[in-house]
Amino acid sequence: MFGRGKYISFIILFALFSYMLLINFYTPLMADDYRYAQNWEQTRHLESWSDIVDFQVVHYLEWGGRSVAHSFAQAMLFLGKPVFNVLNSLVFILLIVCIYYHARGQVTKDFEPMFLLVVMFLTWFCIPTLGETSIWLTGSCNYLWMTTLVLVFLLPYRLAVVKNFSQNKLMTDFLPTVMFIFGVLAGWTNENTGLMLIGALVLANLYCWQQRCLKNWMLFGLLGAVFGYGCLVFAPGNYVRIEEATAEDYSFVQNHIIDPMKTISTLTLKQLPIYLLLMYLVRRIFQYKKQFLNSGKWLAWKEENAEILWSSCCYIGLSFLALLVMCAAPTFPQRAGMGAMVFLLIGTLNLWRLNIYAECISVKNKKNFAILMVGLWSIVAIWAGNGYHTLYVENQARLANIIEAKANGVQDMRVQAFSVENRSAFGIVVVNDVGEELYKFRSVYYAKYFGFATMARQ
Repeated sequence: MFGRGKYISFIILFALFSYMLLINFYTPLMADDYRYAQNWEQTRHLESWSDIVDFQVVHYLEWGGRSVAHSFAQAMLFLGKPVFNVLNSLVFILLIVCIYYHARGQVTKDFEPMFLLVVMFLTWFCIPTLGETSIWLTGSCNYLWMTTLVLVFLLPYRLAVVKNFSQNKLMTDFLPTVMFIFGVLAGWTNENTGLMLIGALVLANLYCWQQRCLKNWMLFGLLGAVFGYGCLVFAPGNYVRIEEATAEDYSFVQNHIIDPMKTISTLTLKQLPIYLLLMYLVRRIFQYKKQFLNSGKWLAWKEENAEILWSSCCYIGLSFLALLVMCAAPTFPQRAGMGAMVFLLIGTLNLWRLNIYAECISVKNKKNFAILMVGLWSIVAIWAGNGYHTLYVENQARLANIIEAKANGVQDMRVQAFSVENRSAFGIVVVNDVGEELYKFRSVYYAKYFGFATMARQ
C-alpha cells in the first residue's frame, strides 16, 4: 500500500506536470522556433529527418556547436508542438526529481514530501527567466533539456561518491561504453554547463580514486564528456558567430566585465532565497562547531559528514565557476545561468542531509511553511497562466488573420503586437515576438515560414 508521503509526493509532481502541460499548450511557436522549423535555406518547412541532419551539418560549420540541443529542438518541431508539450512537461518533472536525488545523495522510490516541495518551490522561483529556459521550445531544448541530461549523466557519479551505486556483471561489461557515449552527449550540451560538468567529473574521479573506489566506467564517462565538449567549443561555426557578434559596437570592458557583472547581479538577486537558505545552513554548522569545538564530538562529526561537506562545496564552487566563465563570452544572457543555478541549489540542499537540522523545524512550522510555499506558487502560477492564456487567444487570432491574408494574396504582412509583456510574472511568461523592422533576422524567420515577402509587427 502507498503511504501518505507517497500520495502527497505524487500529488505535488502530478499537479506540477499538469500545470506545465497547460502552459506549454498555451505557448505558441516564437522567434527561433520558426528558424529551426525550416531547412537551412529557409525555402520550405522540415519534411524529413534527413532535413534535420543536413541543417545541423551546415549549422555546425557556419553558426554554432550546440548540435545536441538544436537537434532535439528540430526533432520536436518536426514531430509537432503537441508532442513537445508532453515531453517538455515530463522533462521538467525529471529535472525536479534529479535535483532531489542529487541533493539527497540517493535514488529512492519514495520522496520526502516537504523536501520535494522545497525543491519544486526554489526551482520554480529561482530558474533564470523560466519562460525562456523551460517553456519556449527552442529555449527549453537548449537549457532545460540539456541541464537535465547533465544531471542524469552525473547521477551514477553522485551515487558512487556516497557509495550508493552498485553494478552487476552485465553492467560492468557494458557500462564503460554506455558512459562514454552518454558522456559525449552530456559534454556536447552548452558551453558553461559543459565545463561545469567536466569539473564535476574530475572531482568525482579524484574523490573515488582517493577512496579507492574508482571504476573504469567513471574514466570513460569523463573522456566522453571531454570529447563532446571539444566538439561543442571547437565547432567552426562558433568562430564565424563570434566574428559577427564582435564586429560592431564591441568593447572589452563593456562586453566582458560590465555586462557580465550586471547579469550575475541580476541572477544573484533572483536566487536570493537559495542564498538565504545557504547562509542559514552554514550558520548552523558554525554554531555546532562553536558548541562542540573543545570536545571530540566536533572532529567525529566532521569526519562522519566529510562527504556531505565536500560535495556541497563542489556543487556550489562549480556553480560560481559556470557564471565566471561566461565573462569570456561575447554576451551573457540570464538564461545561460540555469545550469549554475541548479548546481547552487543542489549544493545548498545537500547540506540538509547533515544531522544537526532535524530538530530545527517543528512539525507545525513545517506545515505552515508548506502552506506558504504552495500559496505563493499558486498566486504566481495563476498570474502566469492568465498571461499564457491571453497569449494563446491572441496568437490564435493572429494565425486566423495570416490564413486570411494568404488566401487574399497578401505579400507584405503586418500583425498586431501581443498585449502580454515579455518576462512578466517573475520571468515565467516569455513573448519573443516578430520584430518591427522588416529585415531583422526574427522578422525574416516569420516571413519565410509563413510564405510572405515581408512580415513585421505594427
